[in-house]
Amino acid sequence: MHKYLLIIFVCLLVVTAPLKAVCQEAEAPAKYTSQIGVNTTFFFKQFLNFSQNNTIAVSPYVLTYKLISPKNHAFRMGVGGTFSNKTETFDNTGQLPRETNAYSLDFSAGYEYRMPLSDRWLCFFGADAVTDLVSSKVIATDPSDEVTTITKTTEYGGAMVVGIQFNISKRISLFTETSVQFTNSKSSFESKFLSNPGFNSKQVTRETSVNFVLPTSLFLAINL
Repeated sequence: MHKYLLIIFVCLLVVTAPLKAVCQEAEAPAKYTSQIGVNTTFFFKQFLNFSQNNTIAVSPYVLTYKLISPKNHAFRMGVGGTFSNKTETFDNTGQLPRETNAYSLDFSAGYEYRMPLSDRWLCFFGADAVTDLVSSKVIATDPSDEVTTITKTTEYGGAMVVGIQFNISKRISLFTETSVQFTNSKSSFESKFLSNPGFNSKQVTRETSVNFVLPTSLFLAINL
């Protein structure tokens, strides 16, 4: 999954290259800055041995990209995702052996305004368009049948973002942010029975929600 995330991120950089060129031509010789960010939360989580049952929502974005103008305006993007493939057997428990495949993909794009507070500190605020896709497939087997359960959720909406950044040097900085997300989602739950198709079923639900993402993710940013 990380391989595909890197491919997607490179494609995003290629797409934004013409935007950067246009901006430079329009306001030459002003110099725009490209910033790459990496979410370090997962590394700190392992190092500090945080609880795996922690239910606090964190930023889903593994990589971020910002195109920053000399006038403190910025175009921003984020991309993230997960992937898992697991096979389980349950000896003498009565539970069916099962294989689980699951993945998620998150993407955001938007605008931010950056407000310097001092030589080292700045705050920023803006808005994003957000979307994410979550999918899982579970196959459970026994001597009489094979049952496949497929769950899919597609979510899209917008977010208001506020954050703060600390500049370690001219090129390296740390930042964190909090957001309020307003989203619409569509979820489907489908069960398929290989030997007894008459039991097949599918349910679809739609939901509108408001989610708060606390500033629990720390990003390491590098100016290119």
